[in-house]
Amino acid sequence: MTRKQSKKSPEIERLLDVMATLKETPSSMEEKTGISARTINNYIWGDNPLGGQLLRSLNEQYGVSIDWLLTGRGTMFMQADKQQNPPRFLVRFQEDFQADTFQDQLWLMARCIEESMYQGGGWPGEDYSLVDLYSLAMPYALEKLREGGVNLLANASAGQ
Repeated sequence: MTRKQSKKSPEIERLLDVMATLKETPSSMEEKTGISARTINNYIWGDNPLGGQLLRSLNEQYGVSIDWLLTGRGTMFMQADKQQNPPRFLVRFQEDFQADTFQDQLWLMARCIEESMYQGGGWPGEDYSLVDLYSLAMPYALEKLREGGVNLLANASAGQ
């Protein structure tokens, strides 16, 4: 569905495109998202940056890609099969996490980065790899090591 372009910011234009595509109004969106029609109208008419609660609701209720909504990259909606099948994260959850070891700090940073990337619309294995995650996490873990917050050899000495 196409609509006449206004002189709003690109982010608001994309929100209006979503609403036109879904044939939704601020009032009908309020019922599904729990965000008041007044708040939605304030974003639109005030040309204000979209808030996190609205972004999460649009993603959860309609499958709108947060990355597309904010940047215009990718597609408006996450693929239907992706909505039905939750991702298999590349960095697995660990129950025996030890905050004082370098290895576990690196794991924690990579896991947090992956969760952030997924919330932003990224898909494990397609938009980023395990190498990407650990490459992004390494500077943070090294900084913790430099600060003395982790022990580089804790895991190695425990195994001896």
